[in-house]
Amino acid sequence: MNKLNFKPSKVCFSANDEVMLKAFKRHLHNYKVASLDGADQSLLDCAFDLFHIVQTQRESIKTLEVKAGIREPKKDKNEN
Repeated sequence: MNKLNFKPSKVCFSANDEVMLKAFKRHLHNYKVASLDGADQSLLDCAFDLFHIVQTQRESIKTLEVKAGIREPKKDKNEN
């Protein structure tokens, strides 16, 4: 049984975003979180919101760096 079962509250930034939820769970797995049992829902919601903020800011920074010429644009998977 997967012990990383987490359903964000409706007040979370990306409460209905399944892609973000999957990425959050993958992030928890990468940090060897074995279980969320006993974790307070409000703390999990806070962690999920912070994860959302960091991810969206990371993408915004990458976009700005491409526009400023600091970073090369991401190549399409189909391009060689």
